[in-house]
Amino acid sequence: MKILKKNLKWLFMILLSVAIACHSPQKIAKTDWDFSQEIDFSAEEMSTLILPISISMVQIERKINSIMPWEFHNPEWPNFSNGACKDPHVKFTMQRDSLHFKVDGNTLYFDLDLRYSIEGEACPVCWGEDCTSPKIPFSCGIGKEGWRKIHWKGKIVWTIGNDFQLKTKSESLQLIPANPCEFTWLKIDFTHLVLAQMQSSMKDALAQADLMLSKRNLKKDIEPIMSQIQNGIPIQDKGFLRITPHRLAIWNMKSQNGRLSATLGIEVILSMSANPNSTIAQHGVSFSHSAFSQNNSQINFHIQYSKEEIQNLVAQNVTQKKWPVSSDESEFLFVHDLKLDGSPNNRWHIQMNADIQTKRLKRKNVTVVLEATPHLSADGKKMLLKDLDLDVSDKNKLLEWGIKWETWKSQLQHEDGLVFSLETPLQKAQQAINDQLRNEQWKDIQVQGELNDLRFTRLQWKDDGIQLSVMATGQWRLIWDRPF
Repeated sequence: MKILKKNLKWLFMILLSVAIACHSPQKIAKTDWDFSQEIDFSAEEMSTLILPISISMVQIERKINSIMPWEFHNPEWPNFSNGACKDPHVKFTMQRDSLHFKVDGNTLYFDLDLRYSIEGEACPVCWGEDCTSPKIPFSCGIGKEGWRKIHWKGKIVWTIGNDFQLKTKSESLQLIPANPCEFTWLKIDFTHLVLAQMQSSMKDALAQADLMLSKRNLKKDIEPIMSQIQNGIPIQDKGFLRITPHRLAIWNMKSQNGRLSATLGIEVILSMSANPNSTIAQHGVSFSHSAFSQNNSQINFHIQYSKEEIQNLVAQNVTQKKWPVSSDESEFLFVHDLKLDGSPNNRWHIQMNADIQTKRLKRKNVTVVLEATPHLSADGKKMLLKDLDLDVSDKNKLLEWGIKWETWKSQLQHEDGLVFSLETPLQKAQQAINDQLRNEQWKDIQVQGELNDLRFTRLQWKDDGIQLSVMATGQWRLIWDRPF
């Protein structure tokens, strides 16, 4: 648990500690994001882990073999079976080797030869239910004769209930003698006579195995880990990260080269709390064999920036530069400084203190309030200021200065300073996480894979700044060799 906790903590510390700094050529302005962002995990955001897993079949087979009997007998063993005088009285022994499974979905199939022997006696002459002559003994597969063989096929269907209780339903499908025991003098196939009893014995053994397996509650295996995670993983100077699972599923199960492969899906809620062991809403965890719609793991979280930080960011691109107000380069607005504010409808108000120069006039320290809506690019790697507008009084003011708003708006829409690259900080976070998690070993569980992509998915103005929603996707696989 200490190893798992350490690595989970490291993973989220990376997201918390990456300082954003970016540079992009051509039409994306150079911008230094040199302030610290706040990570926030909202209870409304569901994250999904899609993990192909590889489990040693040896561990599964070892567990089932340990609870299945190695020998099967008739119910009266070591005595002969009861029956009418005219019927042969027999007893049998069957021995098996280890069960080996082939997997199809949530069904384990087995197919093997059993060794068996039969002993018995038959009465040649009966008077009612009394034998009036010496009984004739017979045997098959005993001593120097060697064991006979019978072929056995069966299956074990398993599932996990919402309470994490393991449930199995085992079934003997076929029991076919490879070399029957025949008493040619009496013209009797003794194997055929006891075949039904053999099937019954196998059925009882499988039912007993199902009963033993039903006592296995997987919740007990994961409860200590989940309790620790839900109580909170300490994140330095941030609080405690909680990981609350909501839904688990396993699908695409098959066996190959001695291993069980499957896909494990986990839907979780990530949340932060100020203190450990504080009360959080408890949710039941459901389990199914239905595949999730996603193909990759997807982790959702928020990054918070203060109003001052965003204002400084915009100022880096907008202030201390000339903004053309027409096609004539001699007409421009030179912005000295600005003040940024926003509203719940995500409209930004950028109040600029600027000098204006047109063919008609020159003025210093004029105030212009520009409205814009921040948008994320389709790839989630850039932020753009679009839907520009001015209030009516500022539009009239521009006309007095000889500036047509629609002309200036057209100029602004093509300005590099209104495009902010977010790609470099995302790449830095991606690389840092991958360097740590690639081929990680967590005590009997090897983790292989990498984070493929980080992108911003939503931008929203809050009272104290903006919130950027981040979606991180990746592909990992678990190689599990832990005993069951």
